[in-house]
Amino acid sequence: MNFNGVAISGKAGAGKSEFGLILERRLQEDGIWSAHLAFGDMVKQEVLDQYGLTKADPGGREALVAHGHGMRQVYADYWVDQLDRKYNSLTAYGITPIVTDVRYANEYDWATRSGLVIVRVDVQPMDRMVSLSSRGEKADFAFSEHPSETELDEAVFHYRFWNPHGDSFAAMYHAAVVVADMLRERAA
Repeated sequence: MNFNGVAISGKAGAGKSEFGLILERRLQEDGIWSAHLAFGDMVKQEVLDQYGLTKADPGGREALVAHGHGMRQVYADYWVDQLDRKYNSLTAYGITPIVTDVRYANEYDWATRSGLVIVRVDVQPMDRMVSLSSRGEKADFAFSEHPSETELDEAVFHYRFWNPHGDSFAAMYHAAVVVADMLRERAA
């Protein structure tokens, strides 16, 4: 299969962003240009612009979740359409997008239609709790049943790996090698 980029799924604190950075470095070693995209970046920007809140502010995560959900209620593909425009602008120049936060079924469906390698990063709730705490976020979110945390639990992924303790460089680097191999056919 000829893949056009990567979509990373996983719960909060699983190591999605860190894996994205490791993958980006691995792709550079193969001469593949890549760039990060995230649905959450657009949500963060809108919440900052409209409410003056960041994720680190008290109530920041809750504001992000509420705003993201609210816009999805108005138009289900609001965030997907915005990210799709950015995705298309990158691929037009031969840049491999790495989407670091696929959490909902419509985002997963978009990634599938767009021909992305869909990767799942798994980690234990207790390890996620430690990871979230170390970032100054509410640790109890590690046990959340919010749809953004559970909607893709049963989805099928092209590649799935376990990230022990939420910060295992070895696990993430190995996964990056595997995913880079999956993308190499596209770059050839």
